[in-house]
Parts: sequence; structure tokens; C-alpha cells
Amino acid sequence: MYNPNLDEAKKAFSKAEGIIEKSYAFTGELKLLPLALQQLQKATKYAWEFQGEKKPKLLIDLEKINQNRKDSPLEFKRKEKLVICTKDYKTTIIDEKIIRKYLQKTKSYLQKCKKKTQHEKN
Repeated sequence: MYNPNLDEAKKAFSKAEGIIEKSYAFTGELKLLPLALQQLQKATKYAWEFQGEKKPKLLIDLEKINQNRKDSPLEFKRKEKLVICTKDYKTTIIDEKIIRKYLQKTKSYLQKCKKKTQHEKN
């Protein structure tokens, strides 16, 4: 069973991976980290939409981080980290280590979705 959403999820994941493995690795520019998170959210969402299951915690976490950043009145760099503050000054910290953790979780989720799709095909 062909799944266009899974293809879109793979493309978004590849973009996130490229941002971290190539662009960020070369420049160290912290502005790239949120872009990678957005692509990971997109990849997870595409894969989840096809599954028709309960929204995965991974997607909820990614949506929360991206929404916090969007709503944030203050964002600043501290060493190798990007600090995002909410209106009541609760902070979310993004760094390469966190992005790599989400890359791994997203990769595992996409593989799980791919196996499920292949299983339904048989």
C-alpha cells in the first residue's frame, strides 16, 4: 500500500538530518536548530496522520517546543544553547544534543510506521 504521507515524512526527516549533519555541523549557527525541530515535527505529523492512532508523545513534545518558540517574547543564545522564554519566563533550552535525541526518536518512529505499512501490504 503506497503511502504518500510516509514519503513526505521521509523528505522532512532528511531535511532535518541535513540541517544538523551538514549545515549546523559546518556553521554552528544556533538559528538552524529550530529549523531542524520544525522539520522533525513535520515528519512525525505526516507519519502519524497515516497511522490513525493516538497522537504520539514525540509529536506532542515537538509541537510544544515549536509553539513555545513561536509564542516566545524572548529568545537568546547562551554558550552553545538557544534559550526560549515564555511570557511567564519559563524556559525551554535547545541544543545540538537535544536535536540529535529527537532525530533518533523520529527515525525510530518512521521505521515503526514503515514496518506497519509493509505489514498491512502483506
